[in-house]
Amino acid sequence: MTREGVDEGREIAAVKPSKILVEPLPKILDEMESHIRAAEEAARRGEEAAKMAQEAARSATTASAEARQAGEKAAEEATRATTEAAERAMKIAQQAVSEAEAASRGARQATETAAAASKAEEVAEVARKAAQEALTKAEEALVRAVIKRLTRGEWIFLLIVINLAVVFAAVLLAVAIGQAI
Repeated sequence: MTREGVDEGREIAAVKPSKILVEPLPKILDEMESHIRAAEEAARRGEEAAKMAQEAARSATTASAEARQAGEKAAEEATRATTEAAERAMKIAQQAVSEAEAASRGARQATETAAAASKAEEVAEVARKAAQEALTKAEEALVRAVIKRLTRGEWIFLLIVINLAVVFAAVLLAVAIGQAI
């Protein structure tokens, strides 16, 4: 190895002179001024993008609240309609049971007066069982309808929330891209 500023296999890099020493001061000041203007413009665009993002967030929040209210209202209306239908079915089934019981009583009276009454009692019993089955099926239909309606309403609400989340994410992505530019 030698000590003359050069090691074996390596050379000292040439030093690049500073702009201040090479370029005139007015040109350097013009460049600085243009960079400052560009930075101010970027800051202004960033502020505008932030304002737009805040407005989009407010809009998304409002839309979400409206969607939630609409979903709740739809679920309430569906529940009310299903309950009313079930109540009507229950009344019809109860009337059928009452009529079957009346037929059963009539059949019992007929057995006291005629030998063919045993056949009428069997018919009344079958009618009572059919009415009881109708009542049971009406109750099951009510339960299925309520579950089905509530599930459908919940799905609608969930889909609305997902759509709003996608819109909100798109707005945030646009703001981020706007700030990067």
